[in-house]
This record gives sequence, structure tokens and C-alpha cells, in this order.
Amino acid sequence: MLSFIAERAAEDAPALVRPGGESMSYGTLAMAAAAVMQALGERVGDVAHRIIGVAVEDGAGFVASVLAVLEAGGVVLPLDPRRGTAALEVEAARARALAVIVGDAGDDRLDVVAVDASRRELVPEACLLLDAGGRRAVHSRAALGLGVDAIARQVGLDAASRLPLIGPLGHGPVLTTALATLRAGGALLLVGALLPEEQPRAVSALGANVLSGASAALLPLAGATAGRVVAVGASEVGPLPSAFPRARIARAYDTGEALRVAAAEGDEPWSALPGVGLRLDGDVAEVCAPTVMLGYLDDAEATRAALLEEGGERWLRARAVDRLDPAALERAILATPGVRDAAVLAVRAGAGERLYAFVTGDAARV
Repeated sequence: MLSFIAERAAEDAPALVRPGGESMSYGTLAMAAAAVMQALGERVGDVAHRIIGVAVEDGAGFVASVLAVLEAGGVVLPLDPRRGTAALEVEAARARALAVIVGDAGDDRLDVVAVDASRRELVPEACLLLDAGGRRAVHSRAALGLGVDAIARQVGLDAASRLPLIGPLGHGPVLTTALATLRAGGALLLVGALLPEEQPRAVSALGANVLSGASAALLPLAGATAGRVVAVGASEVGPLPSAFPRARIARAYDTGEALRVAAAEGDEPWSALPGVGLRLDGDVAEVCAPTVMLGYLDDAEATRAALLEEGGERWLRARAVDRLDPAALERAILATPGVRDAAVLAVRAGAGERLYAFVTGDAARV
């Protein structure tokens, strides 16, 4: 059981702080999570080992919902609440989720929408479903707990930690960092609902001393007094040391497809993480770590191809990232009949890169 609530359920210490300074104590957060658990029980019954979508705007409602599902033994499936209830129900049904928690962080009113009466169950170890290269990667309770503890140690989180929630909480490393802050007795600062230009002022006013996210999201906060910075993804440190010269910079890695980038590039921080093994087999990198995913949801073939079991250890096999030349791809596309002009751009996405091709020409032939 991953308990982030019971240990501090009666404490008055702030767990979440809003931009206006209003705070929610650990005791109140525990009651909010208990209310969500009760709503789940009344609406859909036992949620143990079953998938529950969480489609709540970043804030107190999202945190309470995630904690509630974890405490009830369910599996959290983060969903984008901006897509609308109908689209969310379709996405959740594809994953054969039991229900979706929907709501608005602005008024913290939540509702439980039943999706699949078949009550599909996953293995007892499962607790989290994250997007990994277009697939749903299944993560275990032990893995999430180890990830939380590892981040707390690397970053040096404690009761004085103040972490602003800027990026989407559905991103694995961001969610893990938030849970690590709660585990350490710190507070989460709810600034994600503010406009980007308003966030730096709120972060400063609320006394944030821990920052987490991708470089692009953190650089606008360079003026904030941050003693610790958590860069999510495999290659996100970049300009952060110069932007935060006095901060201790750590990394939070995803435990699914992001391993292929770290392994392929021979990223040194992996060797510093406890219990992580790394080996190369031609152009295939193999990583062994306590936090390696359990597999892919509804894709047994991909799971068999990606995971090896050796001596009670789980190894993730990931083909090294191909070094594609955007200019060469442009030339190949331009040679295609019907194409008048083309441009190919490499854009960083999470822990890796995506290639985007922009093409003009005869729409009927391209």
C-alpha cells in the first residue's frame, strides 16, 4: 500500500497552497481523498486492481483523486480534462477503465462517471498507467514507491520544501516529484492554473524553493530563489545550471520509453542511481532497475519484445534512437510526386524528440 495520507492525516501543516495564500492542510487533504474514495465506492464499488481515469484540472482535486485511487488499491490513468467528458469516456473505455473522476480545480467539485461495468482487473502490483510512445506503460506500486524515495533523496526534500505545480501532473516524473514532496511533509504550490506570465510572480510570492519540469517551463522562473531544481526527462538539464547557479540540480527519469534515450546516450546519471544496471547489445540498450515498468497495456507482443526476465530481475530492452538527418528526410519528401515544398523539424518532446514534416503540394496526391 502506498500511503501518502495516513501518516499525516491529523496534521495542520500545509499540504497545498493556492496563489492567494490560502492553504489546505494535510488533515483536510486526507478528508478530501477519503471523500473521493467514498464516492468511488458508492458509484462503482471496489476499485482494487482496477483502472480509474483521473481527468481533473491540475490542483487540489487532482492530488486528492490520485491519492484516493492509490489508497483504494486502484490503478491511476491520468487523462487530459480539456478534451471534454465525452472524449474522456471513450478514451477510458478503450483502456477498459472502471470509471473516470472528472471535475474542475476552480471549485474542487468532483464527480465519478462509470465507464466499464466489466470491472477489468490488472495484476495486484499495478498502480499507474502512463503514456509511453503511444502505448500505455503499466507501473507497479513498488516502482512508484522507489521512485518517490529516490527523488526525495536526490533532491533533499523535507518539510520545508515548497514545490510549484507548473507542468501537467499526468507526466510521470512530475507526478512522482509531487508525491515525493508530500511524502517528505512539504507543500505543493497550486500555480498551474495561472497564465504563464503570472506564474513567476506567484512562485516568488509563495516562497517556492523546489522547481520541477522541463527546461522550457523552468527558464521563465530563473529569477525565483530555488535551492533545488528537478529536471524531468533524460536530456533536460541544458541551460538550467546557469539559470539557477545556486541550486542543486537533480533529474527525475521516466521509467518507460524514456529509458531508451538515457541508455542509448550512455547518460552518466543512470550509473549513479542505486540498483540500475545498463548493458548494450549491438544497437539495443538493456536497462535493469527496480522502477522498470511491468509492461504495456493490452500489448503482450510489445511487452515480450521489451522485457526480459533473468535471475528474478526485469530488464527493459530498447533500441537505440536512430540519428535521423532532417535535411535528408526533406530531400526524400521533396522527391515524392505531388510535393511542392517541405520542411522537417526535430522538436524535443518529453525525454526524446519528435520529427515533424510540413508539406505543401497537390493535396490529392500527397
